Amino acid sequence: MGGLTSIGSPPWSCEDIKASLPTFESLYHTCPIQDNSGGMKSPHMFATWFMAKFLSPPVIVKSGIFKGQSTWLLEQACSDAEIISIDLNLSQREHVSERVSYFVRDFADQIHPCAKVLIHKPGNVPEQKRTAPPPFKRSIGLQITSTSAWF
Repeated sequence: MGGLTSIGSPPWSCEDIKASLPTFESLYHTCPIQDNSGGMKSPHMFATWFMAKFLSPPVIVKSGIFKGQSTWLLEQACSDAEIISIDLNLSQREHVSERVSYFVRDFADQIHPCAKVLIHKPGNVPEQKRTAPPPFKRSIGLQITSTSAWF
């Protein structure tokens, strides 16, 4: 790989970011999961929430669910978006949403995340053993904008 490459400027300004902090702070105090150790913390949550709210994608595909804090956060940021969550183990979820399509599957093996295969709604989830993830296959054609959310 070569050196750094410029990919353009973000579609928001520093003023946009600063202006959204009070709204995020209020939202943060309503998080359903108070101890999210091992999951998203406030700086990562803010960045993810801000980008999702600003970009307002119609579909959000996220890999890794853990307790469900980021799922809840993305629902708050994009109330009209279809949210697809993929993980090998759904047993640790504390926040489960009827609005979200849950896939018990390895993201690297997913042919197309919008394909309605192996969808598990709350209460209908088989147990699966977590294994180490294989290398990410870039053939899916998604733009990665965060370590835990794909827009």
